[in-house]
Amino acid sequence: MKRMLEDALKLQRDFSRSTLDRGAAAALDRWLRWRAPRTEQPRPVITLPGFAAPRSSHKSLRRFLADRGFVVETFQAGFPRGETIPEFVDNLEQQLGPQIRVLSERYGCGVSLVGQSAGGLFAREVAGRFGEHIDRVITLAAPTNDPAQAGLQNRALEWLVGRLSGAADFNEQAGEGGLFHWPADTPRLPYVAICSPVDGAVPEPTALIPDTTVANSSAAAPRENLRVRCSHFGMHRHPLVLLALADRLCQPRDNWQPFQPRDYIRFLPDAALRHHFPESSLSSECQGVVGAVAV
Repeated sequence: MKRMLEDALKLQRDFSRSTLDRGAAAALDRWLRWRAPRTEQPRPVITLPGFAAPRSSHKSLRRFLADRGFVVETFQAGFPRGETIPEFVDNLEQQLGPQIRVLSERYGCGVSLVGQSAGGLFAREVAGRFGEHIDRVITLAAPTNDPAQAGLQNRALEWLVGRLSGAADFNEQAGEGGLFHWPADTPRLPYVAICSPVDGAVPEPTALIPDTTVANSSAAAPRENLRVRCSHFGMHRHPLVLLALADRLCQPRDNWQPFQPRDYIRFLPDAALRHHFPESSLSSECQGVVGAVAV
């Protein structure tokens, strides 16, 4: 019971922090529109909201990306009811597949999937099934299910998800095989995991791509972790997350370089910049060395 109450308080604090994120988004909107990069040609993006979140929750995200020159659609995946996540993803493939193929063929390039929380989990699970129709996947605080990390899961959130889905817990929903990050080079497309060290819903260790996977990935299929200090529930509107998201969506696949916040934020001292962007990591082939990306 004590652990349940502690985790419930984490969720409450995260909701409070998300209000601050909303305020930061409003205050820095003009600066963000000035500094965030734009795509040189229209490129399709599909966003997937978090667990049980409505399509309208990504309205500001769609507006921001459209302003950056992207063609943006939001797919409300919903959530599993009385089925495992692998079973749910099989159905999701049938629902989302036509939309992905149409956009890819219309614009002559792969579609970028941007998924938040459970939406990121679904994006990661389904993306590998569409080959050249997918350009890259970027997740925002998307969880994994590793039995070794089961003790880190927020039990209050797990209880809530169980009440809505009918599953006993996340481990039951994940199925016997669990749900993990992609391994190195499979599939062969970029995968960026954006997460927060103060996330009150999805603990950062479960959202980070393992260091060994990042280090062993090739330039043809980079794996990259980006850490931004923000809330879980407000991540999709936080201005610094949006800045990083636009940068990663504009990054050329054939010359992938690490995200450098200093390229956009010149007025903050190094210590303050490291506070907002703690150490990130990228495949060694892309940056020349294994380890953190300097800010």
